[in-house]
Amino acid sequence: MNERNAIEKILSQTVEIEGLLLVAQRRGAETPTMVLDRIKGKVAELSDMVQMLGEPASPAPFVEPPVFTPPASAPEPAPGTCART
Repeated sequence: MNERNAIEKILSQTVEIEGLLLVAQRRGAETPTMVLDRIKGKVAELSDMVQMLGEPASPAPFVEPPVFTPPASAPEPAPGTCART
């Protein structure tokens, strides 16, 4: 993932966390456990995203290209067809 894309994802994650925090702030002690769990999960994901910032991307694995072996001679024309020269 390139740096710009990573930063955009982090910003998106922080906006989602902010929205959930505002819900929790409005509801106070009546905040559903589901909302609090969601906040914890989003913060953990955000932490992982931030830790990956600046790390080099994993290189693509090397795949040995196929070896082309040309035919020893031109293929024989199919029966009933004319050979082109």
